[in-house]
Amino acid sequence: MSIKAMNWAWEQRLPPNSKLILMALADAADEVGQCWPRVRLIAEKCCTSERTVQRVLKELEAAGFLHIERNYRKDGGQSSNVYSLSLAPPSDKSSPPSDRLAPGGGTGDTPGVTQLCHPPR
Repeated sequence: MSIKAMNWAWEQRLPPNSKLILMALADAADEVGQCWPRVRLIAEKCCTSERTVQRVLKELEAAGFLHIERNYRKDGGQSSNVYSLSLAPPSDKSSPPSDRLAPGGGTGDTPGVTQLCHPPR
């Protein structure tokens, strides 16, 4: 279990089924956010159907929360998938570059809410 992956998963704003399944993946993830649990195991841990897990995994991948590496055996049958959690925050073009952030999260260009409500003495 990776504490980093668990903390990241807790921070995501998702519907209950999606959040629970993402938490199950994070619980199984290593330090780089990779895991390979069976869909059946995820379904059992989350008290849901395998079909729901499959649907939610597709949705999480489409939304960029994870990448699924699908593996196949030589006979064409499917082998274990590798799930890679997107632990790095997505690029937010509306936010200023992090090197411009002032202490407390502002940009330094304009006063923050706290400064407006409580001017410095």
